[in-house]
Amino acid sequence: MTFTPSTQFCLALLLIAVVGVLRAAVVGHPNRHQQKTSTGMKPGMFCAEDFVQIKDSGVAGGEAAGAPEVQKLEDGRLKIGMVLVDPVKREISIPAKINQRLGLVEYALVTNKGKVHESVLVTQVRPIEIHLAALLLKLAPPNGSTEPGRIAVEVEWEIDRAVMREPLEKLIVHAKDAGKTRVGSALRREAWHYVGSAFSAEMLVDEAECGLISLISDETALIQNPRDGKMDDELHAPNPNLPPGEEFPVVVHLLPFVETK
Repeated sequence: MTFTPSTQFCLALLLIAVVGVLRAAVVGHPNRHQQKTSTGMKPGMFCAEDFVQIKDSGVAGGEAAGAPEVQKLEDGRLKIGMVLVDPVKREISIPAKINQRLGLVEYALVTNKGKVHESVLVTQVRPIEIHLAALLLKLAPPNGSTEPGRIAVEVEWEIDRAVMREPLEKLIVHAKDAGKTRVGSALRREAWHYVGSAFSAEMLVDEAECGLISLISDETALIQNPRDGKMDDELHAPNPNLPPGEEFPVVVHLLPFVETK
């Protein structure tokens, strides 16, 4: 694959900016709410202005946090640690595995250092890797915004060379009747809320306390459940039919939420 000089220049700026941001402990700028951020994505590439929001985000990437490795792939995607970033699809791909098939759960996805005994899925990916990718793709809320990013979460797996991809909602069912929902019914399709506002330098050090996708109310989680019932820690359970087997490998995709009729 060949790149035009302007594209090569932007990719070079990308790598320089990412490494610089992650290696310097960045703190909030006193005037950060007044600074401008870029709007919209440039198809297939990132440029220097795409990092204004990251530099102002308050995310620290010093030695204590351990900056993830950043790689540019030949197909135009980035790899941040274990996370794949597709700028064309505006999609983040996270390797994970099935963790829990039975019982109650409070999280859809946690790290292997988190509350594994309460989650449908588990990953070795670090929160900082996901958060940096979300900032780059504008899936995280703009700096200073009180509105969360509205994203879709999908889970992909393969059986006998057949690839399956389903909304995360289908992997989680109601463990009991609650209002209009009935026991055994899957979660209603709705945008998940990428918040990330509680993401701090301290959390990057103590990643065990940072949930990735919460089902119950948890203001420290990167992605939160906006549905009724999030205050009930006995409402959610894994769907025993999708997908098969504990320890089964899956990929969790984060992408912009699109309303359907």
